[in-house]
Amino acid sequence: MSVDVEELNSMGVKEVQALAKRLRIHPSYKVGGLRVRKNKAELLRDIRRQVAGTDNEVAQ
Repeated sequence: MSVDVEELNSMGVKEVQALAKRLRIHPSYKVGGLRVRKNKAELLRDIRRQVAGTDNEVAQ
C-alpha cells in the first residue's frame, strides 16, 4: 500500500484512524493499567513505520 507523506499530513483525525484500522494498527495502548487512545501523531508514526516496513519487504 503506498501512502504519500503529504497525503498523510493533510488527512484529518478520523481519516487517519480509518487508515490505521485498515492497516490493523491498534488505536490504543496501556499505561499503568489504563487504556489510552493514541493521538493523531502517534497513529501517523505507526502508519509510517508499517508502510516503510512493508515497502522494504516488497523490495527484497
